[in-house]
Amino acid sequence: MTLIAWPIAAILRHRGGRRWSEQATAQRCHLAARLVLVLQVLVIAAAAALFVAGSANYTILNDTLDPALVVIYAGAWLSAFGSVLTLWIAWRFWRERTGGWWRGCITL
Repeated sequence: MTLIAWPIAAILRHRGGRRWSEQATAQRCHLAARLVLVLQVLVIAAAAALFVAGSANYTILNDTLDPALVVIYAGAWLSAFGSVLTLWIAWRFWRERTGGWWRGCITL
């Protein structure tokens, strides 16, 4: 839902000449939630690409792949911790009524 709503909301804000929020903290939180989303998408894409490449050619599944796996694992753990941050941001937006109910849902 977020992947679809994010660009649509940005286009509508741009066409209307409005900013997401006037509060600097809300803008930083919004950016942090988006960065976590991008990291999660990158980790999923990297894991899927690794799975496809490994399925096509089993010889690449050896010790030379270890650095790539460590990077994917680190990204996965960062995105897991980022998910906790995103939940906190959504709770904060709902509590402070920043942007209304729909923006709190889009943050998740």
